[in-house]
Amino acid sequence: MTERAAREPVRLLAVADEAAGDDLAVLKDAVGLVMKAHPHVEFVVARDAERTRLLELMQRADILVVARTAAAPRSVPPALPVAMAGGLCVVATAVGGVPGVLTDGLDGLLVPGGDAPALAAALVRVVTDDDTRRRLGMTAALSIRGALRSA
Repeated sequence: MTERAAREPVRLLAVADEAAGDDLAVLKDAVGLVMKAHPHVEFVVARDAERTRLLELMQRADILVVARTAAAPRSVPPALPVAMAGGLCVVATAVGGVPGVLTDGLDGLLVPGGDAPALAAALVRVVTDDDTRRRLGMTAALSIRGALRSA
């Protein structure tokens, strides 16, 4: 496991769409737990409506956090496949169609919806381990590109 230097921030990005069932309270609780133990973490929440700014934020982020508590069975946040295609590490709740796109431990990390401690633990794992974060991002890019080609 490689530890990032304390002065070098790890940037978390969440794309919030409250109408889609994003749980901002769980997200804030989880990120608060992470930042308490790891003050070098930076956290940005973008509204789903800010699509023109979203790609710029994704390019600067290290991790995309998707925290939904409810979603239609096949519903996937639009930012998820974009982030994966760009090689961004993703930590998400296993809600709606997300488990059909993201495989836990292979191309991202999945946690139960509404579980702030589980979300925090998954975030700590990728915040503190650069190699795991990079591997998940690279695998995400390969898997989503393969899925798009076979669709």
